[in-house]
Amino acid sequence: MNFLDAAYQVLKQANNSLHYSEIARLAMTGGLLVTTGQTPEATMGSRLYVDTNRPESRFHRAGRGFFELSKQSDGDEIGQRVEDINAQTRKQLRQALA
Repeated sequence: MNFLDAAYQVLKQANNSLHYSEIARLAMTGGLLVTTGQTPEATMGSRLYVDTNRPESRFHRAGRGFFELSKQSDGDEIGQRVEDINAQTRKQLRQALA
């Protein structure tokens, strides 16, 4: 998993803003991020700062060094609902096949 995907998962679980060093720590201890770099916290911060400059970023700056998930637009909300329904359907199919 890359840094931004790991950050997304950590922030989704936290459901509030976190400092980039805490995001990196939680991603590594949770097994979401495996890196051999010596400064994963700095890399996480850099990736998040750069990503928030993009209009379609999943992240929002919430203060100095702090990030949170961007508020979903209506299109994102619909996409999330479709994903949830698909996941539920896959689960039901697996149970029926078992």
